[in-house]
Amino acid sequence: MISSGLSTAIVQRLQQSYGALIGMGISDTALPIYAMHGFKYMRHLPRYVRVFDPERVAPISKLDSLGERLIRRPPEPIDMKFECRLIDFSEAAELAEPIHRNLNCTVRDEKYLRWRYAEHPVYEYEAYRVSHEAGSAGVILRVDPVGDLRVLHVVDFM
Repeated sequence: MISSGLSTAIVQRLQQSYGALIGMGISDTALPIYAMHGFKYMRHLPRYVRVFDPERVAPISKLDSLGERLIRRPPEPIDMKFECRLIDFSEAAELAEPIHRNLNCTVRDEKYLRWRYAEHPVYEYEAYRVSHEAGSAGVILRVDPVGDLRVLHVVDFM
């Protein structure tokens, strides 16, 4: 665990270096450190989680009553036909290019995607093309084993 003095120094350095900071997945221990530096805890930050087997997830979870109700609600099936296939990062970059051009967001060219995902020193990522009659999109996924569970992170869309 990082000492609170070092944590404070890290946050101060980040605040000096960047115009905007977003902390996600903050531990209960780190919340006070962020709060004392002016961060606001956004309880309703739009994040989507779907638990398919509540009993298997229970040992690694801490849920309030709302969380309990949400994970026990059955999924609503959607009758949609689509295809999904594994792609390389050059194809993902092709899918991302119109988004960057039209929405003024981060450039996701092949060089960036390879640096960010293919060459990541810790995690392994996969890129997929999802196609539907209306068009195609790219998605970057990471699967983490947690005990005997596999947890899927959808980390980027394009």
